Formats: sequence, C-alpha cells, structure tokens
Amino acid sequence: MGDKKKAKKAYMAFAPLMGWPVDKDEWKEQLKDFKENLETYYEQMREIQDTAIEARKEAWNKIFPKLMEMQDNFASSLPEKMPVGSMTPQEVMDKVKEYQEMANKHAMEQADSMVDFYKQRQEQVKEAVADTVDSIVEKLD
Repeated sequence: MGDKKKAKKAYMAFAPLMGWPVDKDEWKEQLKDFKENLETYYEQMREIQDTAIEARKEAWNKIFPKLMEMQDNFASSLPEKMPVGSMTPQEVMDKVKEYQEMANKHAMEQADSMVDFYKQRQEQVKEAVADTVDSIVEKLD
C-alpha cells in the first residue's frame, strides 16, 4: 500500500510538468475527448477505405472486359483449324476466357471477404479502446 501512495505522490509531482492533468474531472474530459476523436478517426478512415475499395472495383470492372475483348480479338485472328489437337484455337480461347471469368468472380468474392474481415477487426479495436476509456473513467469516479 505504501508503494501505491509513493507512486501517486510522484505522479502528482510530475504530472503538471508532463502536461497531464492532476484533476480527476480534467482526466475524464480528456478521456472523453480522446474517445470522441478516436471514433471520428475511425469513421473518416472507414470512409476513405470504402472510397478506395469502390474506386479499385470500378477500375477493375473497366479493365477486365477490355482484357476479355483483347483475348477475343486475338482468338479471332487464329486460324480455324489446327493440324494437332481436338479443339480449335477459338474453343481453347473460349475455355481460357471461361476460367478467367470464374477466377475473377472468385477473386472479387475473396477481396470482399478480406475487406469485411479487416473492417470487423477495426471495429473490435475501436470498441476495445472505447471500453478501456470507459473503464478508466469508472475507476476515476
């Protein structure tokens, strides 16, 4: 118990020098401001992330059809019959295109899943910090 009193005395002596409030109400106010600022930060960060994600999706959704069109143009330039193989070049390109579209769909689903996971973790951190601040304020009371 004596160590706690010494620690508190030392804190009280250095707190004003370090810019920390000595008054309990000042602490509560600063913690409240911190919590509000943190929530604002997370909201703004979420808006930035959502905007960036939407921009990437929009860009990819413009690029992917052009990629498919380029492949179609290439495939149309190939001869109809090839001496070897059971598939025509056009059929091969159609199959490649089918696989790419399937892979694109899967990749988009995985990217959405990753973003959702990331957002959930951010929300957990935000809640943990808010709970910690609330806990400190309770102890100050």
